[in-house]
Amino acid sequence: MKIYESGAFSREEANALIKAILYIKFTCHDPDSLLYSGSPLINSALDKLFEMHGHKADWDKVFDTLPEFNKQTVLDKIKLSEMSEEQALDEETRQLVINCCLHPYEL
Repeated sequence: MKIYESGAFSREEANALIKAILYIKFTCHDPDSLLYSGSPLINSALDKLFEMHGHKADWDKVFDTLPEFNKQTVLDKIKLSEMSEEQALDEETRQLVINCCLHPYEL
């Protein structure tokens, strides 16, 4: 395996990372995944991956409409997290977590 000095990912590597991040955000039901699915650093990396290889417009179309299933997955994880911590988030914090976890969808 060759390590590239530029640090750039191949298209296939970028797509694999995108799929892994989207799995954590919208398919994984483990409430501990909120740490990653809502991370501003991971969201920033995801945006950069979308821009690689000239396919940002295609990805923008994918995230044009938020599927109810994806939204519900995030809300369920937050609820499970609150139950396991035995503490509800205040409304402002809850909204911030929701927005970060639903990225790249715009609310």
